[in-house]
Amino acid sequence: MQQSSFEVAVDRSSQHSFVTASQHYLDSVLRPLYSGCLPPAVPLRITGQSGNVIYVGCLTDRPHTRSKFVLLFPLALCYDHGLREGELVECVPLSNAPRATKVMVAPLTVDDSEVVEQNALRIESLLLRQVQVVFPSMIISVSIFPGVPAKVIVTTIKCGDAEEKLRSGCAAMNEGTHFVIATRVRREQADGMTDGAAAPPLWAFVRGRPTRVAASNGAESGDTAVVRVRSATAERYHWKNGTVLGALDCAAVATLDTEDVTPGFLRAHLKQVTVVVVDTAGGEAAGAAEEEDVCVVDSLAQATNLLLTPHGLDSSAATAGKASGAAAAAPPVLSNPARLPCSAVALDAVMQVHGKVAEDLQRHLVAALHQSSVPQFTNLHQNNVLVCGGKGFGKSTVVRAVLDTLPDVHTVTLECGKTKSFLVDIAKALRECVLCKPAVLVLENFECIAPAQQEGHVAAMSAMTQAALEATLTRFCYQFSIRPHGAVVVLATCSSRDAVHETLRSAYCFRQILTLEALNRASRTALTGQLFPHAPSEDVAAATALMDNYTPFDVKQLALRMRAKLAAEPALSLRECAEICVASFTPLAHTGINFLKGNKVSWESIGGLGEAKKTLYNTLVLPIKHPQLFARLPLKTRSGILLYGPSGCGKTFILESLVNAENLHCIVINGPEVFGKYIGQSEQKIRDVFERAQAAAPCVVFFDEFDSVAPQRGADNSGVTDRVVNQLLCYLDGVEERKNVFVVAASSRPDLIDAALLRPGRLDKAVVCPVPSEDDRVAILRSLLSKTSAHFSDEELRQVARRTVNWTPADLSAMVSSANMLVNMRFMDSLTRQVPGGSECICGGSATMADEDGFVIAGLGDGVTREKMGDALKQLCLAARGGAEVAVSNKAVAGAGVVSMDDLWASLETTRPSLTEKDLQKHERIHALFSKGKGAPPPKPPGSRLVTR
Repeated sequence: MQQSSFEVAVDRSSQHSFVTASQHYLDSVLRPLYSGCLPPAVPLRITGQSGNVIYVGCLTDRPHTRSKFVLLFPLALCYDHGLREGELVECVPLSNAPRATKVMVAPLTVDDSEVVEQNALRIESLLLRQVQVVFPSMIISVSIFPGVPAKVIVTTIKCGDAEEKLRSGCAAMNEGTHFVIATRVRREQADGMTDGAAAPPLWAFVRGRPTRVAASNGAESGDTAVVRVRSATAERYHWKNGTVLGALDCAAVATLDTEDVTPGFLRAHLKQVTVVVVDTAGGEAAGAAEEEDVCVVDSLAQATNLLLTPHGLDSSAATAGKASGAAAAAPPVLSNPARLPCSAVALDAVMQVHGKVAEDLQRHLVAALHQSSVPQFTNLHQNNVLVCGGKGFGKSTVVRAVLDTLPDVHTVTLECGKTKSFLVDIAKALRECVLCKPAVLVLENFECIAPAQQEGHVAAMSAMTQAALEATLTRFCYQFSIRPHGAVVVLATCSSRDAVHETLRSAYCFRQILTLEALNRASRTALTGQLFPHAPSEDVAAATALMDNYTPFDVKQLALRMRAKLAAEPALSLRECAEICVASFTPLAHTGINFLKGNKVSWESIGGLGEAKKTLYNTLVLPIKHPQLFARLPLKTRSGILLYGPSGCGKTFILESLVNAENLHCIVINGPEVFGKYIGQSEQKIRDVFERAQAAAPCVVFFDEFDSVAPQRGADNSGVTDRVVNQLLCYLDGVEERKNVFVVAASSRPDLIDAALLRPGRLDKAVVCPVPSEDDRVAILRSLLSKTSAHFSDEELRQVARRTVNWTPADLSAMVSSANMLVNMRFMDSLTRQVPGGSECICGGSATMADEDGFVIAGLGDGVTREKMGDALKQLCLAARGGAEVAVSNKAVAGAGVVSMDDLWASLETTRPSLTEKDLQKHERIHALFSKGKGAPPPKPPGSRLVTR
């Protein structure tokens, strides 16, 4: 046996067109031929026993382990070229094979024509990986996908820069080699034509792309759409400038209820177009039509596949059109009404607001829809995407902006929450995607058709709907995405991943899940700057500071109101306009939430509790109003406060004043209202409170009478309070992190609260609101009396403070209220005495004081003062006396309407303090338990003091 003679062995597992040799043959024959540096594949000339010659590529990095005089052939290669297992062949290596620049192949048989035509681009991609050496009339077997093979034959090989046709021998492939596949029918028609005869135009499936600027060529008319193609495409299908064709949008075929294309359907959807050939060196269509079989159509709304047929072949449609009396020309090519509307926001602007979500979505869609250019995507089952985000987060805006950057992708949109026959609608949408691929099927509000299954409830969706969705998201997308540049991707949007049915939210159905987070202040400022591009940056930042927890939808809606307000009042600044509009605007996150609202007061108007006010301000206001100060802190800041002290010492009042003074969001929970009569209802109320607070973050949750909500576990035989305490423990410092949700609890009996709630990380900041000292009582009295017209010196107030030892702020408020009531009674009595006639009534009759209950003055409106009452009484008295002058002393009336020291002393005698000596001793013991020095009596500072456990 000579060294050039080899035995044929068959490899039944290989799908390529390479042969493998032994290591001995590689080292002794091939390596010296290439000076020791072997290429990945070496061309070999194989001569069989019957004299037939073929050329194959020998892999140099995969030697087989059989005999050194054996060549291992793939089964398909042996079958295509008549080689038998065990046959002896002559093998000669080639070292100077020319480089092929273009290889033209065609289907081997008529049966292969349809398969090859439908999967031409995939076959091209497979040939570049499976073939290294080609020769004229070479037969190549290609496995398009499992179970669907096809055979093609090499018709023409062009080599070198001059693209000279290869007549004999073989050519080697390189990175710049292009495969061009033509159907057998077209090849036979082209071969059968004579050079002198004019070739008739051919029909073709082409990719239609839209253009926003209509070209000004002379061939187009007002009633006929224009199709711009490159010269190579026009030459292939025998089209010229002015050729009239019929165009059928494949998206219209999806509307057919049957498989039959009727003349009426063609008459309605086959449109007349005119061909305009453009130069590939420039022009709008040139850039879009670099690929084969691509055209640009002015009237298209989005990219789609078009069937272009010679207009003369459509005789049935033309005859039917004339018979129906259609005088006007048909409108241009159909645009799809189910397509997403174009986004008015550029992708760069969207990325400034939403970060990398839009960029990741674009990168994924580009890779999934054009798999041939990304090797890691070639073996995926599906490339579907699930975009999650709350209501108003901007999911549709992001999807539209990304799809607008993909002009060659067809888009079909299905609103899951509005469709009445989902299975029928999704079937039509899928047909359109297949006919117009590469395509994206957008399923908006996906959770409406595939909701999550609730425990103990009936089935969330029918078995038929679930099966249809699983088939759509898995097998369907895989089967119709095998062809390169022809994938179908499902893009679904939902409020959250947990809202989707558990069988449809895994990686089996959605390869990538993207989540739109709530806007932070920086992204919200960027969005506001885009809506008001000409406003100063300082005003934009100030206006954005008022929009905490606003979604992109909220910001846009508020911007509309602000524009209308600025148009009506141009003198307003952006910040002033924002303050006015925000006051009457309710964002989506605040819908259905009742916040604590009251009269807006200043910190200075709160008497006493100086240290408590400072602690609350540093813990609540600073992190909310100035988050940048705490952004760089490596540790978690404290967000839980316990206010404790005797009843009536201002625990609730100080928090209400803080919330109203700083415009904070606060949800108030009174102790008993969290309990329900059903098992699990109390815990659900706790969860709802924190979910509402998280939705309205930054927000303060205030628990009043907290000792009734979270007593010591085990104290209740029913176990309700134990479950409530456990739920609170999870939310205060559990696995789920609270973001910008602050908890404040008030209790007069903190010793009854469960100890686990008071550990560090939960309500770890205990602030005492003690009985006010003398200085505090002076400040409280001054604040209370400032609302009246009375003026007291500090010494007079201190005299009252000395008489009110151990009085709470509530006691002092009751005393001042009693004094004010004495003033009102004295004022009314003074007016009565000054009426002429003494004891006579205004109407002229006589009456005694016992018969009179007082005056009733109606129609004075809101905000009635004593001065207004006096003026009204003067007019009534004047009318009662027939116009006679009534001498009413203004000085006496004014003196009767002012709170005096006598009034304070009188009210002090009638007011009883709420705390007894026994109550004070009890609170001293409680304070000793929560102070650092346990067992020591609590100090009596001039003001309130912060005590930390």
